Amino acid sequence: MTLDIIVTHYKEPWSSGKPLFDSIAMQRMINFDDIRVLLVHDGEQEGIDEENIHFPFPFNQMWIPHGGVSKARNAGLDASDADWVMFCDFDDSFSNIYGLYLIFCAMNEDKYDTLWSCFTEETKDADGKLILVPHQRDWVFIHGKAHRRQYLVDNNIRYHEKLTIHEDVFFNMMAQSVCKPDRVGSIKTPFYV
Repeated sequence: MTLDIIVTHYKEPWSSGKPLFDSIAMQRMINFDDIRVLLVHDGEQEGIDEENIHFPFPFNQMWIPHGGVSKARNAGLDASDADWVMFCDFDDSFSNIYGLYLIFCAMNEDKYDTLWSCFTEETKDADGKLILVPHQRDWVFIHGKAHRRQYLVDNNIRYHEKLTIHEDVFFNMMAQSVCKPDRVGSIKTPFYV
């Protein structure tokens, strides 16, 4: 099984995304040849200077005219040829070095079309103090979810490009509502922030 991690990028500095890429590079008990990170630049922007950055996994960049996060995610999905896809925000990260291992274990059972997991949200209170909010069974956000790519293609499940908010909700509800209940898998160990 192979996995494409599709990451969208719009105007954020490299320092915002570096923790995500570093956290992928620190994953254990996986074969890095089985994953690819696809960075989709949403708009006319400079890419990441690959000459100074070396990852243990295949890394590709693509550029599209600015159209928003949904259009960028769809472009990444269209460019994917992996068995599975996972969408990540540029400023997220894996909080567990076995996160991808857990995904691959579930993928390799070959009985799921969509996977969800627990994840942690970083936010701040009114005083600016960091708060970590656990999400146990959350279909609102894209975080910690993976989908069999052919299932998405066969059922025409895509991000709605006219939505500027709640695009995650739309996509996740489509992915879950079309899927047979026994084809939805869960990973109970939190691994994503």
